Amino acid sequence: AAPIDTLLIPRRGSIQVPTNTRLQIYFNQPIQKGVGNISVYDGSSNNLIFSIPVSCTCVEVINNKVHITLPSMLSANQVIFVKILSGVFKNLSHEPFAGFNSSTDWRFTTASGIITNQSFNPANNS
Repeated sequence: AAPIDTLLIPRRGSIQVPTNTRLQIYFNQPIQKGVGNISVYDGSSNNLIFSIPVSCTCVEVINNKVHITLPSMLSANQVIFVKILSGVFKNLSHEPFAGFNSSTDWRFTTASGIITNQSFNPANNS
């Protein structure tokens, strides 16, 4: 059977997403790169922000996981949606992932302030 997504990071409908987030997709089976682009849009204007070829080294496939590093940070307090057409990812039998074709399939909102993914060291004397 064709691969389906089982987890998206950021999750659908998330708010307060760090502006330096990496996009992550988990599938129900091992996958590989196909052909096409991952398209990232501004949800308010529907303007394309990034078009990332799946062939880019910034798109990393490890077994059933995809990590997508965006070319630059997203703007604060921005509604984002991601489109991935059928065939951009496929399983090892070459059956295509159906993708996200609608502006509502994978949508999230970035944080209004500077929130970044970072590790925190304990304060001195804690």
